Amino acid sequence: MHRNSWRTLLLVFIVVAPFAVCLLGARVYASPDAELAVEPNIMVKAPGESFNITLFVTNVADLFAWEFNMTFSPSVLEAVNYFEGPFLPTAGSTFPLTPSYNNTAGWVSSGGALFPYPAEGASGNGTLAYVTFRVKAEGKSVLHFYDTKLRSWDATAGELTQIVHTSVDGLFQYPLVRDLAVTSVISSLTSVSSGGSVSIDVTVTNKGNVPETFEVSLSYNSTLIETKPVTELAPDAVDTVNFVWNTQNVSPGNYVITATALAVSGETNTGDNSNSNLVLKVTAAPPVIPLELLIGVIVVVAVLGVGAFFFMRRRSSKK
Repeated sequence: MHRNSWRTLLLVFIVVAPFAVCLLGARVYASPDAELAVEPNIMVKAPGESFNITLFVTNVADLFAWEFNMTFSPSVLEAVNYFEGPFLPTAGSTFPLTPSYNNTAGWVSSGGALFPYPAEGASGNGTLAYVTFRVKAEGKSVLHFYDTKLRSWDATAGELTQIVHTSVDGLFQYPLVRDLAVTSVISSLTSVSSGGSVSIDVTVTNKGNVPETFEVSLSYNSTLIETKPVTELAPDAVDTVNFVWNTQNVSPGNYVITATALAVSGETNTGDNSNSNLVLKVTAAPPVIPLELLIGVIVVVAVLGVGAFFFMRRRSSKK
């Protein structure tokens, strides 16, 4: 069915619906933070395989009807199935629209509505629908929303009203690319006295196409300083991990500081996982005067001072 056909059905439904809700009071809801998104936001499957995406709505209030249109690359994917999700039926009986596909132009459209209209629509977060795609070939395809509609019911005007919302696209890409990089290692100091501490910032980048959770280690020469985790770093995203190097028991000298993003499973390009561009100088710590010696010096100075004071007074009294 062409998408214009189910839009016509929706218009007919809208005309009939007011008779089912004539006893409802006036009520208009807005969801300024509502969002319609693809989950998961990144899909990776080999040619010949299929996968489902979820059309997930968040922070919506009093939803009575909705509609989506999505484009994709027809050379990479084809849409093969559509299922209504459980969110809208939580408010009452639904009138799901027959989905429309065009695997030549690369689009899929559908939606649904509550019918008959209940006293209140669906509110909160939940799954509106599932769409199944089959992978035709290797490549990349943005799953792009356009002309999406989330609608509430204005009983006073007797019409559906648009709920303000944002739409977040999804992405398909195959083959899978897993590639981490340490792009910079920066210190707050160029040198530190032995026993002192220095702050070091390590910048890591996910150059792949899937979110990554991994560990970053920091070493001086071949000695490990510390290892810290990075969680769910998105593709093309950058994160800065801070380390503090305590140079207690580190001998004076120049030390090469190496930061390493530990390779994840399937990563082949590991040449940029380590960065050793930072050299820090550890200098000798200033001599520490023992407390006993310091007290002795103070006592001697005090005794000499008192002695000098009385000596000068005696000389003055003889004159």
